[in-house]
Amino acid sequence: MADLESYSKLGDSFHGRNAITVDVEDYFQVSAFEPYVDRADWLDYENRVEQNMDQILELFDYAGVTGTFFFLGWIAEQFPALRQRVAARGHGIASHGYAHVQVCDQDAEAFREDVDRTRKMLEDIAGVPVCGYRAASFSVGTSTPWVYDVLADTGHRYSSSVNPIRHDDDVNGPRRMMRTSRPTDARDASPALPAI
Repeated sequence: MADLESYSKLGDSFHGRNAITVDVEDYFQVSAFEPYVDRADWLDYENRVEQNMDQILELFDYAGVTGTFFFLGWIAEQFPALRQRVAARGHGIASHGYAHVQVCDQDAEAFREDVDRTRKMLEDIAGVPVCGYRAASFSVGTSTPWVYDVLADTGHRYSSSVNPIRHDDDVNGPRRMMRTSRPTDARDASPALPAI
């Protein structure tokens, strides 16, 4: 565990207004390990997510901050008490899909089934509404223009799936922020960010 007292040296700047999010997944579930770790073998790996999340929650409590936690459905299913602990501390619960499958590797119907199933599961166990979604590895791009309609249709109000950077596997995604709601006029449209 990090030395919590060392954070007090940061002074008031540490307690500024910021947004913080956490992807709740285990080390073996990241996209970079996909060629080496079969999803069917996930139960064979040592799970570190609960211990790591407890440390993160302790840090957040100490700092007096809340954030949004994007849960993989698989993690939420395996560790339902973890979901409940996060929600009980006042943090937001959002979806990270069920099994960390990149959106660009799914068709619209498979994606719809995944996000709808995961949102409902998170709501049932955590007991709080789930309105946010983040794609595995920020994998929303120009090949997946249907994503926002599917998210809106399945009860999601926002997506945190686009990061305006050149990603390590460069899915050639849009370099602007997106909402799942459909703009009613040009003033509601998000401005384009410059390409990097």
